[in-house]
Amino acid sequence: MATQRDGLGLLESLSTLSRGTVTVSVSGYPVVSIDAGKKEVEVEVKGVREAGISLRDFARSEEGGSGTLRASEAMAKDLSKMGWRLTLYEGGNELASMGRGVSRLTGHISVNPLRMRKLIDALR
Repeated sequence: MATQRDGLGLLESLSTLSRGTVTVSVSGYPVVSIDAGKKEVEVEVKGVREAGISLRDFARSEEGGSGTLRASEAMAKDLSKMGWRLTLYEGGNELASMGRGVSRLTGHISVNPLRMRKLIDALR
């Protein structure tokens, strides 16, 4: 399981990227795509599952729903401060986004309410 320190290292490494793109795929499924020029990170749920990675590791959270929410809020705030945006997709459909460009009133997190069930399933 990722610790808070691991998550901060990931976020800090994003801030060092100035240009270029990278896409990581596992068994033909895209896992993560980073575009440093646009400061965007895209994560595909199907690819994450295929890689055997838990989305909780991305959110650097402890077990439990409230821990995941607190960690996600902190990560969204950090991403926004750095000018980055993270978007979570499943099958090309946007589930949630956080960071730059997302309202401060919602904690810099935007969730598609029609796809909330898929987001909850992805976090299990």
